[in-house]
Amino acid sequence: MSFSSTNSRNDYTGNNSTDTYNYTFYIFNQADLLVTIRDTDDVEETQVLTTDYTVTGVGSSGGGTIVLTAGNLATNYILTIRRVLEITQETDIRNQGSFYPEIHEDQFDRGIMIAQQQQDELDRSVKLPETVNPADFDTLLPADIVGQSNVTVMTNVAGDGFEAGPTAAAISAAQANATAAAASAAAASTSETNASNSAASAAASAAAAAASSLASQWSDVQYLTFASSPFTITDAMAGTLFEVDATGGAVAITLPAIAGLTLAGAWSIGIKKTDSSGNAVTATRASTDTIDGSTTKVVSRQYAGFALIPDTDQSPDKWTSISFGEVPIVGAIVGTTDSQTLTNKTLTAPNVSAPNVTSEMTLTDQSTPSTPSSGFKKFYAKTGGIYLLNSAGVESLVATTKESFSVWCSSSQSILAGATDTIICNVERYDASNLYNTSTGEFVLARNGKAQINVKMHVNMTPGGVYFSQLGVYKNGTQYKVSGVYFNNTGTTDYTTPHLNCQIEGVTTDVWTIKYTNPSYGVTIFNGVAYNWIDFVMID
Repeated sequence: MSFSSTNSRNDYTGNNSTDTYNYTFYIFNQADLLVTIRDTDDVEETQVLTTDYTVTGVGSSGGGTIVLTAGNLATNYILTIRRVLEITQETDIRNQGSFYPEIHEDQFDRGIMIAQQQQDELDRSVKLPETVNPADFDTLLPADIVGQSNVTVMTNVAGDGFEAGPTAAAISAAQANATAAAASAAAASTSETNASNSAASAAASAAAAAASSLASQWSDVQYLTFASSPFTITDAMAGTLFEVDATGGAVAITLPAIAGLTLAGAWSIGIKKTDSSGNAVTATRASTDTIDGSTTKVVSRQYAGFALIPDTDQSPDKWTSISFGEVPIVGAIVGTTDSQTLTNKTLTAPNVSAPNVTSEMTLTDQSTPSTPSSGFKKFYAKTGGIYLLNSAGVESLVATTKESFSVWCSSSQSILAGATDTIICNVERYDASNLYNTSTGEFVLARNGKAQINVKMHVNMTPGGVYFSQLGVYKNGTQYKVSGVYFNNTGTTDYTTPHLNCQIEGVTTDVWTIKYTNPSYGVTIFNGVAYNWIDFVMID
C-alpha cells in the first residue's frame, strides 16, 4: 500500500472512565506497539502485551485499539502508544523468482515505519542548533558521572563540551544561603535607609536582620534548664536552637566532635540564654576542636546567644560563632557594669543623670582636640584626668583618674627569726585599678612613672631582747628602699610599730612587694585595719 501517514504515536490523559484507546497507524503485528504509562509522580512503566493490555486492528491501515486489562486509566495518568519495530530486513527477494508486489510493498512500508520511529527518537533528543558545527562542541557526556548520585552536568571552562557539576544537595544549600543572604541584605538596606542619619540605629537594624536570617535556619527548638546540665549535643540535633534558662545555676553544654558530624549539607546549632540571672551558659569544645580559637564560648546576658557552624578546613577543626540578640551596638557606651575602652569619642550635648559606674573604664590618653562647633562640648581623656572643651576653646578638668590602692591585714602573720618574708595584706579598702594582689602581696604601677607609698605595721614581740625591725620595698625581688630601727625590749612593752614612707619609680611590668626582716627573734605581724596597712598613689 502507499504510505503517506507520518503519524507513529498517540498520547492520552486518563480520566478514570476509559480503558480502551485508539492507535491511528498501521502495524504488522501486535508486538509492533510500545505502550507506556506515566503516573502523577512522573514515574514511567512499560506495559506488557497480553498481561497489561490487548490489541485489535493488526494490518488495518487506520489502526485499531488497545484495551487495558487492569481497567480504566487513572485520572491525570499519561498513556503513550508508539509503533516500535525491530530494525531488521526479513524479506528474502530471490533472483528470477516470482514477483509479489505486496511483499515488496510491505518491505518498503517497513523501512518508512522504521524511519518514522527513528525520527520520533530524534525529536525527543537534545540537539545542537543548525548553525552550530558539530566539530565545535563535544556532545559526549563525561565518564565521571557514572556511579555518582544527584550530580549535575554543565559545560566545561572552554565551552566546547560537558563536565560533571555540583550535586543537587550543594545546589540546594547554595540556593538556601542565597535566599537568606538576599533577605538579610534587603532588611539591612531598608534599615539603613530609615536610619540614614543615625549610625546606632543602622547598626541595630543590621543586627536585627542578622538575627532574622539566623532564625530561618532553625528546624527545632529545645528547652534546657540547670537541671539539664551538663548537656551533650549530638549530630542528630543539627538545626536545633537551644533556649536555656539558667535561673537555677550555670549551665554547661558540651559540643560534639566536628570530625564525627554528618556534613553532607548545612550543619549548625544555636544557643540562647532566656533568663535575667547572672548565671552563665557555657559551650565547651570536644577533642581538639576550637571555638573562634578558644576552648569555650560563654553567654551571660538575657536574650543573647550565638550560632555555631563547624569547619573542617581548619586544623584543628574549628567552630565559628555568630552572635545575636542583646549585643552592644558598635560605637555605643555599654551598661554600667561593663567595661569599654573609649578612643577619641565625642559626646555631643550629653544628658548624664546620676550615673552608677561600678566598674573600671579605661580611657586612651588623648591630646587636646579641635574646638567643637557652637553649642557643643567635647569630653576626652589625657594625662591627669577627664577634660571638657567648650565651643569657646576653654578646657577644664572634670575628674582626676584614680591610680591608688589601700589594703590591710585581717589575720596575723608569723615571721621566724632570721627570715625576710613578704607582708600580705589580704583585704582591700579600695583598688579601682586592680594594682594589688591580696593573695601574693605583689603590686604594680598603674603606668610608667612615680608613686608614693606609706606602710605601717604593728609587730608583737616577746619582752627581754633586742630587736631589729626592718621594713623594705622590693622591686622585682631586689631590695629598693628600707626603714629599720633597733628596739631594746627589756621592759614590759611587747610591740613596736615600724613605718616606711617613700617614693618609688618604675614601669608597669615591674613587680613590687613589702617585706619584713627580723634577724634576732621571731615576731608576729598583728591583724587589724587600724594597726597595719599599705597606702599607694601614683604622683607622676
